[in-house]
Amino acid sequence: MPVLFFIAGFFVIFVGAWYDFGAKKYVTSLFQSRQHIEDSDFNDIYKQQLIMTLIFIGIGILYMIVGYVIFVI
Repeated sequence: MPVLFFIAGFFVIFVGAWYDFGAKKYVTSLFQSRQHIEDSDFNDIYKQQLIMTLIFIGIGILYMIVGYVIFVI
C-alpha cells in the first residue's frame, strides 16, 4: 500500500508538470476570434499555469509523505 501512494505521488507530479490546464485551448480561441493578445496576457497565463503546477507538485509530495509514513509505521 505505501508503494502505491508513492507511485501515485509521482503520477500526480508528472500530470501537473505536463498538463496545460486548458491554456492551449484558451489561446487558440483568442487567436480564432482575432482578439488582440499582448505579452501581459501570456504572462498571466504562465503565472496561472505555474501556480497550478506547484499545487500538483505539493499534492504529489503529500502523497509521497503519506506513503513514507505508512511504510515507517
